[in-house]
Amino acid sequence: MKLLARHYAVLERLFESEIKVQGKGKSKVFRELADGGMIRTETITLGGRFPMKVTEWVLTLAGNMAYCEWAAKRSLAVPRPRQE
Repeated sequence: MKLLARHYAVLERLFESEIKVQGKGKSKVFRELADGGMIRTETITLGGRFPMKVTEWVLTLAGNMAYCEWAAKRSLAVPRPRQE
């Protein structure tokens, strides 16, 4: 899968929040990432008197690695202030 800037933007949001991107996962880019094996859905059940199922997007290992490699390359391209 060739990752584009829009894919990296979603991977970054998912990486940062490790996943609290709720209700925004119905776009085409989420489906492309899921089809590419970068993200998947996970359903958890919150217990209590009125149990509730919550489905959220999570990074797969491949998605996590792809984002980290991209972020490392991006941070190396940014000039760092000189240490004196």
